[in-house]
This record gives sequence, structure tokens and C-alpha cells, in this order.
Amino acid sequence: MSRFVFVTVIGMVAVAAGAPVLLAGGDGPPGTLKGDLTLAQYNRIVNPIEAKVALAARAMVPYEKEMAKPEKKRRLAVLISCKEKASAAYYQAALAARKAAKMVKKEEHKREIKGRYEGPNLRKATGILLELAAQAQQKRDVRKAVAYYKRVLGMDPNNARAKKALARIAKSVKNAVDKMKKDRDKDDKDLKYKWKKGGGL
Repeated sequence: MSRFVFVTVIGMVAVAAGAPVLLAGGDGPPGTLKGDLTLAQYNRIVNPIEAKVALAARAMVPYEKEMAKPEKKRRLAVLISCKEKASAAYYQAALAARKAAKMVKKEEHKREIKGRYEGPNLRKATGILLELAAQAQQKRDVRKAVAYYKRVLGMDPNNARAKKALARIAKSVKNAVDKMKKDRDKDDKDLKYKWKKGGGL
């Protein structure tokens, strides 16, 4: 049996069984996962990642349904929950890719996994949280915004946007505290002056 016929038969069986067909073992350019790995090896590496990505997609289904409603009838809690779940799933996909990269020996395979799966899914995970953090800031919910930015740094410790945002928030809070202290000291001085001038209030 020729390779073409063999692959075709395998593909037909997989489709009939409702399984995704991921051809590999020479079905891609040399130096790539599909080009160098057998079908079993390719599936073992890629399927766990794709499963996490599918979870992210499923998490956004209720979000799309909610967004289809008139704006006044949308439930904000549902929208936020869907995005948080999607972010977590994308991050798990990035972690699965990181784990998969350790399963291959060739550097070009490691780079492919990082470029195709780890990097993009990590950016999606952090991007959702950065969006939620910005929305929380617009609503003056500083605590929630800080919590989201810290989650971003938990996923990506070098995320510049989260670092800058936290630095701005810290500075803003410090300025507010300093102003309160300054105003309180001024009030204390005014009160003491009134006592001295009038012998009481």
C-alpha cells in the first residue's frame, strides 16, 4: 500500500470516528513538527495545547450570547466571568506549549512550538486581563484593576504594560495619601490658631 493511500485510509477512519485529522510524519517541510514527527508524536505534543484553546473558545460562547442582547439587558458579571475563564484557558494552553517544548529535542521544533502556541496564547491570556484591568480603572475600581495587573504579571513577569500601570496607580495612591496628610495638617494648624486667637472655638 502506498503512503498516499495509507494516509487517506487513516484520515477517512478518523473522520468517520469524529476525530480531528492531524497529518504529520513528512506532511510538512523538513525541520517542522509536521515534517519531522510521526502522527502519534505530533498528536501527543499538539493535542493537549489545542484542547486548552478549545476550552477558551467554549468559555466565550456565553459571552457572545450575552453580547447579542440589547445593551441594557447584558449581565456584566457574565461577561467578566467568561473573559476570566477564557484568559485562564489561554494561559493553560501556553503552559501546555511550554511543557510540549520540553518533549522535543530539536531547537527548530522548540521555536515552532513557542512561536505557534506559547507566545500567541500567552498574549491572548494577558490581553484579556489587561482589557479587564483598564475597564476596572475607568470605573474607579482600583483594587480590581490592581488584582488584574498582578495576575498579568503572574503569567508574564516582564509585561511592560502591567508594570507601568501598577507604577502609575502606586504613584496616584501616594499622591492622594500625601494630599490627605497635607490637608489634615493644615486643618490642625487652623484649629490651633483659632484656639490661640479666641481662647477656644
